[in-house]
Amino acid sequence: MEEQDYRTTYELEGHNWWFVGMRRLSLALLGRSALVDSGAPILDIGCGTGIMLEHLEPLGEATGVDPSWTALEFCRKRGLERLVQARGEQLPFADESFGAVTAFGVVEHIDADREAMHEWARVLQTGGSLVLLTSAYQWMWSGHDVSNHHIRRYLTKEVRALLAEAGLEPTKVSYANSALFLPILAVRVIQKLRRGSKPAEPHKDTGEVPASANRALLWLLAIEDRVIQRSKLPFGVSVVASAVKPAS
Repeated sequence: MEEQDYRTTYELEGHNWWFVGMRRLSLALLGRSALVDSGAPILDIGCGTGIMLEHLEPLGEATGVDPSWTALEFCRKRGLERLVQARGEQLPFADESFGAVTAFGVVEHIDADREAMHEWARVLQTGGSLVLLTSAYQWMWSGHDVSNHHIRRYLTKEVRALLAEAGLEPTKVSYANSALFLPILAVRVIQKLRRGSKPAEPHKDTGEVPASANRALLWLLAIEDRVIQRSKLPFGVSVVASAVKPAS
């Protein structure tokens, strides 16, 4: 992310429908973990400007990792202290150091995604949970991905395979943010038609929306949250997943 993007995220993620809704969903999946219930330490990979860490700290000693010094400075503005500057695929922690690992919008930024997933599994305690959120469908690639320095987007079966290859047992893999799938798909198709064979130009899809629209979108995501807790969604703009590390 660019330096200005961190500031925008810092200003938006406390109230914007996408940040709030996706965070609630991820935390709900994490709440199923027995080790989290026992207060085991938590690692937030790609902690960004730190709002997920704020929500994790009541659950257990939470440590944030991010390769960006700028991101960690925003974390410090929130009063967060357990911070480490490191890459998600090269973690400076001992094996089985954490009872839970979260990766909110991270794996799509990492070229060596399989190596990263193995690394996340390595630092996870037996019985611990991994929860991740990422972007769905490579054919929905747009200037938003370019602007955010994404490497790829995923199908649910690809996320499930990544987890399994790392020795983790998927407990939930679902698409998310389905309510806006068709409108976003229409926009993507129009954008592709307009640019033809030219590569996508960088742009941001996230930003301020009117308060009434923000509330409505949060309501829709809350409904999706309840569905995902019980089942899964067949399509969506994002993929959410949880997995546990089994005994060897």
